[in-house]
Amino acid sequence: MCGLQRAIRRCLGLGGIFLATMLMAAGLTGVLAAVDDKSAATVMRVISLVALLGVLVDGVLLLILVGIVSARGERPGEDS
Repeated sequence: MCGLQRAIRRCLGLGGIFLATMLMAAGLTGVLAAVDDKSAATVMRVISLVALLGVLVDGVLLLILVGIVSARGERPGEDS
């Protein structure tokens, strides 16, 4: 169980990093688009989309890990 809890903590940390990266890149995309710097805005848009993909994959993995932990917790009579 300790390994699963460590994996959940790691997923939450990575999800926060991806979320912060996505928000900063989206903000910079807006600023760069307002200044008419099309190439840099495109790069920041790609970074934002990759970070969004990371958040989504991390969320799915987190749901799977929480499901495993909750499934193990529902059967107190069985030993792991």
